[in-house]
Amino acid sequence: MKLKVKKYNYIWVDGKLQRNEIEQSIIRRWLVSIVVFLFKLINYNHVTVKDHNNKPMVKEILDIRGIRTCAYESNGGQVYICQFMWKFGKYYI
Repeated sequence: MKLKVKKYNYIWVDGKLQRNEIEQSIIRRWLVSIVVFLFKLINYNHVTVKDHNNKPMVKEILDIRGIRTCAYESNGGQVYICQFMWKFGKYYI
């Protein structure tokens, strides 16, 4: 399962690459909002983590690729594809 949270169209304006969001249907927006909410609920500890400057590490979730895998943009502008680890007792999954 791979779900694009937002779809973008990239265009060149005055020699600079700009990103424009493509409008989605109302049903798709509701579905994506529900899936993103559930993903953030399941992976709450990872999504709300802050860096040493007390800024959130996850600025925007770009796409969701499963229950614990996603691509997100950090506060520095880097795009990371990560798989969050879950801990049950002393075991990591």
